[in-house]
Order: sequence, then C-alpha cells, then structure tokens
Amino acid sequence: MPYLIRYVFDRPTGAFSPFTGISFNDDGDVVVSMLPIANADAVTVKVLASTSLTDWSHAEETEITVQSDGTIVFPRTTDPSRFFRLKVEE
Repeated sequence: MPYLIRYVFDRPTGAFSPFTGISFNDDGDVVVSMLPIANADAVTVKVLASTSLTDWSHAEETEITVQSDGTIVFPRTTDPSRFFRLKVEE
C-alpha cells in the first residue's frame, strides 16, 4: 500500500487494504465501504474510472465522490465493464 494511502486512512505499515465491504443501495448503485478518511485536510482523494484499465479519467465527471466516512457510491452505468481506483494527491 503506497505511503500516501496509508497516511490518508491512518493504516500502519504492513496493514491490509482500507476497503471494508461492497454492497448495493436501493437504487442498485454499488456502495464501497472503506475506513474513514483520517487526514483529509492534508490531501485530496479522487476516484479514477476506466473502461479499459489504460485510459484513466477523473471520475468527478460522473459524479463519484469519496465521503468523509469512507463511503463511495458508484452510480449505475450502461458500460459493460468499469474499473475504479483511488488516487491521493498532496
């Protein structure tokens, strides 16, 4: 786990992923749960999206945000496949 990700989620060296679960809400959107963001004032956490794993774009264009409690809601999409990753910037 990169240092900045460990810092944002207050994870010690050797700790596992900050992701804690995946579920669906009543609208059929995917809800990803993570540990709460501990150091949000010092960094920016973004969700990047791709349909090919090669072309990544800022997912804010599709209105995906990371809540301070670590919850991310991914709206339903018509794309046959969609991949997401977190990016942390200072």
